[in-house]
Amino acid sequence: MGRNATTEHINEEMNKFSKSTEPLADQLIEQHLGLDALTSYVTLDAYIAAPHYLLGTVIEVRKKGDALCPNNIFDDKADVSFGNAIIGDFEAKDARAQAPQARSSIVVTSKTAAKIGFLSYLSAQLDASSSFSLMVFDQASGLIDTRTKVWQDAVVQWRNDNRDVLADESVCYVFAVTSFIQKNIVKKKFKEFAVGASGGAYGLNMEGKLYTSTDEFSLDVRFGLTPHVLKRPGARQALAESFADATEQEKKLLATIHPAALNGK
Repeated sequence: MGRNATTEHINEEMNKFSKSTEPLADQLIEQHLGLDALTSYVTLDAYIAAPHYLLGTVIEVRKKGDALCPNNIFDDKADVSFGNAIIGDFEAKDARAQAPQARSSIVVTSKTAAKIGFLSYLSAQLDASSSFSLMVFDQASGLIDTRTKVWQDAVVQWRNDNRDVLADESVCYVFAVTSFIQKNIVKKKFKEFAVGASGGAYGLNMEGKLYTSTDEFSLDVRFGLTPHVLKRPGARQALAESFADATEQEKKLLATIHPAALNGK
């Protein structure tokens, strides 16, 4: 019996005892994981112990030299950092859970990861013969009540105190974080079964193929930030409103922030 025939035979037998699963449709994944289209998901390890400190923080995106304002922070034409001054006065609803709230357990392939912004960072860790089994938990959340006079006055005060930032033509965007959610992602890697390959006994039957577990088991933490805009290119120095909703392009821009750009700053 040849190698391929052996693999197919073992696949057929093992699939009888393995857990059968199929990748969810993109829309269902977003629903299962509780993803919000208004949220940009980034890695901010420095805030894992105290995520509520994200509320009111200001993120500045500067262009480098004579470059145009960036559409993607990965293009090396932007300098992104937390501003020196935060918006400190607000009324917040800090809903940090005593125990993590389980969102869903899903299987993710490289194709799926490439389509879902929240999971896009996994693309580089997957190939055509591997997949991740994920368990996603909501660990903590926080929300500023932006309707209050306290917040509106705080934004006006921040603008008055930071006119130099608003007038600086090298500063393309200024974002204020008005809400966050911390999602913990427990992932285990599976490899497509092949004769002679190492792997655990636990398997997934996916699209007629057997995937066996590996020893790669880890925890990722992603922060979903709801950004509001205090400054954008071409806008007046002081917007008529205290803040403006971020456009789809601006949310995607914020979501491209590299972890090293903000961690520890």
